[in-house]
Amino acid sequence: MSEFHALEQKLEIFVETVRQIGITVSDFQPNSQAVLNSRINAMIDEMRQIYQMKFDVEDVNVPIEVLEYIDMGKNPQLYTQQCLHKVTEKSSQVQQKVEAYKMFRSHLLTELDKFFPEQMQEYRIARKLL
Repeated sequence: MSEFHALEQKLEIFVETVRQIGITVSDFQPNSQAVLNSRINAMIDEMRQIYQMKFDVEDVNVPIEVLEYIDMGKNPQLYTQQCLHKVTEKSSQVQQKVEAYKMFRSHLLTELDKFFPEQMQEYRIARKLL
């Protein structure tokens, strides 16, 4: 995970550099040209470093929905939270189905035992052998 941490730090530095460029440009003075040039060169260097870092994380697959969340201005962690909520709901539904099948099996075995006691005895013996 250190590759991700390093990339995250580099992206934060890049964003800060771009922010500083924006400040410099919005309050541009002729004597700030050297500072602007320096920051633009720093931004280019940071972009080059970020590009080199992409090879360390290129095997990571990001669900398209996460990118859609980001495009909508939402926090990508909300996507994770929503996915966990959906999984929890689905797990609960599946657990309820499992319980229903267990009850059905129990009732079915009881009823079969009433009508087919000999066959059910053979079934129980066969199940024990498995």
